[in-house]
Amino acid sequence: EPDTKRVVGSVGTIPVYIFFDGKKILTSQACDVVIIPEFQKRGLFYKLHEMTTQDGVDRGIQLMYGFSVPTTLKISVKLLKFKNVFPIRRLVRVLEPTHFIERKIKFPVCIAKIAGRILGRIQRLMHPEIVRLPSGYCLKEVSLFDERYDRFMETIADKAKIMIYKDSKYLNWRYINCPSLRNKWKIFSLEKDGVVYGFVVVVIQDEDIRRAYILELLVAPGKESLAEVLLSQAIRYCYDSKADSINSWSRENSLIWNVERKKGFVVKETMHNLIVRPHFKKEATLDITEPDCWDINMGDSDYV
Repeated sequence: EPDTKRVVGSVGTIPVYIFFDGKKILTSQACDVVIIPEFQKRGLFYKLHEMTTQDGVDRGIQLMYGFSVPTTLKISVKLLKFKNVFPIRRLVRVLEPTHFIERKIKFPVCIAKIAGRILGRIQRLMHPEIVRLPSGYCLKEVSLFDERYDRFMETIADKAKIMIYKDSKYLNWRYINCPSLRNKWKIFSLEKDGVVYGFVVVVIQDEDIRRAYILELLVAPGKESLAEVLLSQAIRYCYDSKADSINSWSRENSLIWNVERKKGFVVKETMHNLIVRPHFKKEATLDITEPDCWDINMGDSDYV
């Protein structure tokens, strides 16, 4: 606000490289739009994004994307020329049923705990999460992403249409060096003869309940069966860490979606939609509004 020199609104963007139909391009994720309530009807939202757009064009940003909420989705599509790609769906598996029984059925705490223990034991009998490693493979905890993950990303990118380029530099920035949740991630890789064939990133946060989030689950092309091994390891870790539920984002009918559904995850709606706005100088080689083109994980957002 020029008169008072008061900050009344802000918007953030995160520059990210995306592998787009065989090419590595610079994009940005729109995030953290904050406007003081009394200024929200003065066109400030539009002005902030107009400034962000121009700044992005000046820096060579070819695509802007974001995970909108209902209040920003309509404005973004109608006024800011974003395209609505698809609603983000969450896959959830309850690990400790007690809290959910208390909420849904309103049992007394003592009865809810007994019922929760019984249901939890039944669930573990039905899904014991025995990690069966294929011959020659080993599971390792990851404390640093090295150059092997660059080679792993190259094999992934060859088959992907649109996905964030997750080389070692990006992965270390996103997880290992992240100041807000440093040392809270648990990362497992599947390796054979020193070569990385897949990895999973999990974080557990104490909120109203103890929630676990699968932020990444990637396997090399042709090694799709390894996704179930990594998921079993993640679930077992969450059980051992006393998580109440485990949550994931996945595109419908993708490999990870199908594996998680097989493992007892149920589908829940979220408030988020993937929205994109292209800044290409010429017509794109892919239809960016086609959901099947996108490979999205929860770790791709600023949600966690």
